[in-house]
Amino acid sequence: MATKLRINAPESRVSRENTVFLLGDFQVGPLWEPSAGQLRRDVVALARVATSLGVPTILTAMACDDWGPVITELTDVTAGAAVIQRSVLDPWSVPRVRQAIEATGRPHLIVAGVATEMCVVRAALGATHDGYTVHAVLDASGHFSPRAAAAAVLRMRAAGVIVSNCATVLSELVVGDLERKACELLAVSLHHALPRPPAAVGTGPRRRGNR
Repeated sequence: MATKLRINAPESRVSRENTVFLLGDFQVGPLWEPSAGQLRRDVVALARVATSLGVPTILTAMACDDWGPVITELTDVTAGAAVIQRSVLDPWSVPRVRQAIEATGRPHLIVAGVATEMCVVRAALGATHDGYTVHAVLDASGHFSPRAAAAAVLRMRAAGVIVSNCATVLSELVVGDLERKACELLAVSLHHALPRPPAAVGTGPRRRGNR
């Protein structure tokens, strides 16, 4: 089990040496619509840079008979990464997922997934309970329900999960490194809307998620 670190302390910052990625359920079924295009591009960009920097990445897929395989552009940029299929909603309850993460010996877990209110919150809470410093990357995660996703974010915050975004995570991974691949990674932008607080949901223009 990893040692839990103090949030915002120097040792709580991610680096290439202390971090592992868990990307959940980026599969063809939930991501076939044109509205999911930006989410696909964002998670692929995040995974591409992580892989190029030597950060281990683990992929999970759920209900493959219904949702299909992990999108090819993601498996292409994470060649050699483990793709763990599961039949339960909670990735952290699957021994193979936990064992793959534990085998890296890294205390920081960066989580993104197709549904913030499903795989992301469950993996984040489980890993936090087991002592990992968990970073939930919201702009590389989707949601089926904005209200449920917003509630999941509040729950993660209360549990000590670090709610983050691509730019923050990547800037920490490439700190002190101005090589081309690092600069390209920092160019990942935030294009799709994040879940709003529950009180704000239902007013204003409709936010994009995964349908």
